[in-house]
Amino acid sequence: MPRLLRTAVFRLSAGFAAVTAFTLVVLFAVSYWIVTQALTRQISAGVEGQFSSALSDWQVGDAAALARELKDHFRSPEGASFYYYFAGPNGAKLAGNLDAIAPIDGWREVDFGGSGPVLSSSLPDNDDDHRLMALGRTLADGSFLLIGDDLIRVLAAQETITIAFEWASLVSILPAILLGVVVSRGVLRRIDKINEISRAIADGHLKERIPVRGTADEFDRLAVNLNAMLDSNQALQESLKNFSANVAHELRAPLSRLHQRLDGLRGRLSEPNAATELLDAAAADSERLIATFGALLRIAQIESGTRRSAFRAVSLHDVLRRIAEIYLPVAEDEGKSLTTDIAAEAMCFGDVELLTQMFANLIENAIKHTPPGAAVKISLRLAGPLAVAEIEDNGNGIPPSELDNVLEPFYRLEFSRTTSGSGLGLALVKSVAALHDARLIVENASPGLRCRLEFPLLPAA
Repeated sequence: MPRLLRTAVFRLSAGFAAVTAFTLVVLFAVSYWIVTQALTRQISAGVEGQFSSALSDWQVGDAAALARELKDHFRSPEGASFYYYFAGPNGAKLAGNLDAIAPIDGWREVDFGGSGPVLSSSLPDNDDDHRLMALGRTLADGSFLLIGDDLIRVLAAQETITIAFEWASLVSILPAILLGVVVSRGVLRRIDKINEISRAIADGHLKERIPVRGTADEFDRLAVNLNAMLDSNQALQESLKNFSANVAHELRAPLSRLHQRLDGLRGRLSEPNAATELLDAAAADSERLIATFGALLRIAQIESGTRRSAFRAVSLHDVLRRIAEIYLPVAEDEGKSLTTDIAAEAMCFGDVELLTQMFANLIENAIKHTPPGAAVKISLRLAGPLAVAEIEDNGNGIPPSELDNVLEPFYRLEFSRTTSGSGLGLALVKSVAALHDARLIVENASPGLRCRLEFPLLPAA
C-alpha cells in the first residue's frame, strides 16, 4: 500500500478527488445559503402578512376586541400554523398560544422552551430543532403583540441539503479513490513486470522480453520499443561474442601449429646460438598468444552461461585446500610464504573446474606481483548466509584509482608491463564470480591487496 500511494496514477486520482471535493464544498455552501435565505424570506413575509391582517381593523384602546379578533384569526382545526402572543397595557396576557414573553420590538429569532417562549399544552411537545422567527411590536395603547412562525422548514431543508451533499460526496469521491487504487495496482503490476525483466536481463538472461498485452496502450507501445531495443542489443552482443569466439578459434589452430613447428625446429638445432634464442622467444610468444586466446574462449563460454549446466554442490573448503597444497611449493620457490585459514565448511552451487581456475588465478597474481619475502594468505569464513573467501597479500597493492580498472579484459598496470601475462586473469575471475552469483571486491589491504569473494551458501539439507 505505501508503494501504491506513491504512484503517479494514484496521486493524479487523489488530485481529481480533491478537486471534486472542493467543488462539492463550494456548491454545498452556495446551495445551503441560497435555500436558507429563500425560506427565511418566505417565513418573514408570511409573518408580516399575518401581522398586518391582524391589525387591519384594530381600534386604539380596544385591547379586548383585538384579543377576540386574534383568537378568531388564529383558530384552526389542525392547530395553529402561526404562533402569537398578545398582552394588555398592564402586561397581562390576553390571548396567544405562547406563554409569557418579555416585550421585544422588531424581528427576533428565539428558542422554544428554556428562558424563551413556551408552547401551550395544546401544541406538539417542545423540540430542540424548533426555533421561532417572530415579529414583536408595542402598540399605541401600550399593549404588546408578537406573531411568529416555526423555522423547522428551514432546518429541515438544511438537513436535507447536508445529507444530499454527504451522499454526493461519497458517491463521487469514493469511486475516484477506488478507481485510483485499482488503476494504480494495475500500473504497478506492469511496472514491476518491466523491472523484473530488466533485472533478469541485467543478470545475463538476455532472451527475456517484456510481455505485450495487445491493448495498444502506452505500456504496450513502451514494451514494443523496449523489446526492439533489447533485440538489437542482444544481436549486437551475440555478434561480438561470436566474432571473438571465431577469431579465437581461427587463430588458435595456426598458432598451435606454429608453436609446434618452432618447438620442433628448436629441438633439431645441435647447439645454442642466436638462432635458438630467437626460436625460444618466438615459441614463448606463440605460447603466450595461445594462452590469451584460450582465456578469451573461456571468458566467452562463461559469460554465455552455458557452463551453468555443469553446476552442482561444491565445497569451497575442499577447493581452497587443494589449491593451497598445489601453490605452497610454488610460493616457497619464489621466496614467499603461503598460509591458510580455511577451517570453515561452506557449500555453494557451482562448477568445480571454474572455481579452481578462478582461485588459482588470484593466488598466482598474488605470488607473481609481490616482492620477495611477501606473505600470501588464503582464508574462508562464514558471514550469515554468505561464504567469504579472501586472497590477501602484503605486497605493494594497487593505486585506488586503478582498483576498478584491473577487472577489465587486457588491462594491466603500467609498472607490470614488463611481466608476463595477458591481462585476462582478473577478467576471468570477474566472469566466474558473476556466473556463480558471487560478489567480487578488490581492495587495498594496507599494505598489499585483498580480493574478497562472497558466495551465497547452499541451504542446509
